[in-house]
Amino acid sequence: MFAHAAEASVGHVRTRGGDHESDLIAIRGDGKTVAIEVTLSATVAERDVHHLHWRNEHIGDDVLDAIVLTTGADAYRRADGIGVVPLALLGPSRIGRAADEREGELHNDAKHARTSRI
Repeated sequence: MFAHAAEASVGHVRTRGGDHESDLIAIRGDGKTVAIEVTLSATVAERDVHHLHWRNEHIGDDVLDAIVLTTGADAYRRADGIGVVPLALLGPSRIGRAADEREGELHNDAKHARTSRI
């Protein structure tokens, strides 16, 4: 949904021998990329960023950002430049709340429309 809004495509990348991979790659039409690794840990270990560093070295100027999604509570940027983002910041609870609010507004609009016709 977010990638579509940015007119980007999303995929998964693995090198031929399986030595390197990225869980998610968002690629804009101009070839600029954001690589995302996902970990079920609240903390980021070196193994979580290994492939991101490799990718950044090989892609160069086409790298917009590199991010690790975690189960932690804090978003921050590491000293090596890699962003750390808690999954909860992207979670369905925010999207669900927004949808519930829109549904409530639609319900109120429909109720008002019915009562104003009487």
